[in-house]
Amino acid sequence: MIILGELVKDQITGFAGIATAKCLYLYGCERIQITSQKLTKEKNEPQQEWFDEAGVVKVGKGVEAEVKVSTGGPNRHEPIRRGI
Repeated sequence: MIILGELVKDQITGFAGIATAKCLYLYGCERIQITSQKLTKEKNEPQQEWFDEAGVVKVGKGVEAEVKVSTGGPNRHEPIRRGI
């Protein structure tokens, strides 16, 4: 089982990078999105591709996501409650 954030590689194509998303389809097909750690020449952004999870293997530790808990949008204040 691939955990998001791990450094992974597709065994068929050799495409490697960080596992950034998972998708489970209705009939059981599990897919992993791998985001390359290198930028493309054309758009200067990382390439992302989807692969069957069965063909993807972990090759390194990867990264850990920073989780920030938010209770609302930016600069959101709680409403003022007044007695009626």
